[in-house]
Amino acid sequence: MSRFPRDRYQPEEFVTAFENFSAVADSDPPYYSLAIGDEAIEVHFPNRFMEPLTPSDISLARRALEHVRHMDNQVQDLCEKDSRSLDITQFLFRIAYFSVREDQVSITYWGTEVNTEWDAIFERGADGSWSLLHG
Repeated sequence: MSRFPRDRYQPEEFVTAFENFSAVADSDPPYYSLAIGDEAIEVHFPNRFMEPLTPSDISLARRALEHVRHMDNQVQDLCEKDSRSLDITQFLFRIAYFSVREDQVSITYWGTEVNTEWDAIFERGADGSWSLLHG
């Protein structure tokens, strides 16, 4: 069994949680806290200091969550490749939160074996697919 499993996140679970929760509006910037299995995964909107969320913000976040499986698989591919020359524990992560910006979405991962935090930055293509820009 691979230490880097694919298809570990179900988009339907993320989208349902997102649609069933309201933003924490008294936070600046506002965010969502989603119950995914036994984990709390947040969706942040860092560009919205002192501003309300827009329909475009919500739409972009939803589109990213719809593709969480594919996005995470790209990260798992990269971690598997990069771990070949280093200690594997440096590359074992779980999703902590999403940061939604106007042109990009980043997924912040927390280490499951070592205390580390890592961002994977994605850009949405014209065809609706998400490509890993930096990880």
